[in-house]
Amino acid sequence: MLQTIISKELKRIFSDKRLIFSTFLLPALSIFLMYNLMGILTSNRLNDIEKHTAAIAVIEAPDSFKTFMETYADRESYQLEYQAAISEELKEQVKAGDLDIIMQFPDDFADRIAAYEKSAVPDIHIYYNPTEDYSRATNNELKSELLHEYHNHLLEERFGDLNKVIAFTTNTGENPEIYEIKNEKKSSGFGVSQLLPMLLSIMLFASAMGIGMETIAGEKERGTMGAILLTSVSRSTIALGKMIGLAILAIISTLISVIALVASLPKLLAITGGDLTGQLMYGPMEYMQILIILLLEVGIFVGIICLISVLSRSVKEAGTYITPAYMVVMLGAFAAMFSFGKTATFMYAIPLIGNIYALKSALTFELTMIDFAIVIAVSLVVIGILVMATTQAFKSEKVMFNA
Repeated sequence: MLQTIISKELKRIFSDKRLIFSTFLLPALSIFLMYNLMGILTSNRLNDIEKHTAAIAVIEAPDSFKTFMETYADRESYQLEYQAAISEELKEQVKAGDLDIIMQFPDDFADRIAAYEKSAVPDIHIYYNPTEDYSRATNNELKSELLHEYHNHLLEERFGDLNKVIAFTTNTGENPEIYEIKNEKKSSGFGVSQLLPMLLSIMLFASAMGIGMETIAGEKERGTMGAILLTSVSRSTIALGKMIGLAILAIISTLISVIALVASLPKLLAITGGDLTGQLMYGPMEYMQILIILLLEVGIFVGIICLISVLSRSVKEAGTYITPAYMVVMLGAFAAMFSFGKTATFMYAIPLIGNIYALKSALTFELTMIDFAIVIAVSLVVIGILVMATTQAFKSEKVMFNA
């Protein structure tokens, strides 16, 4: 009889083309299009900033700076306008985004540079608009590139050989990568571990939530649940059949979404500055851990959703109650994404949250067998409690008939 209940739940979805599309294909297509679009837009934005010719108003520029700019290798990236004094009109242009930067030299800059042994170090004032992408990027480039080169140019004029004022350097060899002491296995999975735990957890819950509310609360609302309960099948079997059917559908939906996610992963990693140039080094152990963790997550999610659904009188009411649980899942997913360092052992003992952290640790080859065992034990206990609570709710006439 259990198999009959499971088959009924699966048939309800797979016999309806619209449900197949909305349950399996639409989420996967949305993920693929959304993340590819995000990656393309982010890449275009960065390329646009890189190709932008910065408009800079230079106030009281010394002759040494003008001479330097005539030979500066990247001078075509800057459109300079030399001015005698700063004005409110120039500041308004920066606010409006018509001007990227105002760079103001002290009026006695040249004299103070020449009399460096007797005068204070001159300070160049850079006015920029942090809310404008072009202005903010230009400000960073000025400090790290152009003015850095100009600074070295002045030192070379002062001392002849710039090495006279350099006490030491750091990792300036032809191959700086030789100084990187890193775990190659962990490095290969670092970019993936930042995103997949969050996305997989959210997708798993969303997939189960959409189907789960309709599976139980929907049938109660339509009145078809009463007919099922009046059959000779035990209510425990009905509850287990619906939960297992929901788990199977959630896994299938997630697998299809994962395929779409993997297809868009290069663009998605580009958003966070990651890449897939390194070869992932996962072996049978890591894949086993990831699979078990995901299956346990599905069990917890299905248990939560089924329990809420059976306690609700309608799909709308179930959606209201499930929202806080969804927020907890999202909170845990984002917390894992932005966590740093080794995860404390007690984190794996937190129901649901521990699964997400364990998934991230497995992706970075840091999940120990003790931590893995803790996650399995806690998850099985939670799943058992949720299953018992759901089956007990099914046995209640008041709950099942909305009395």
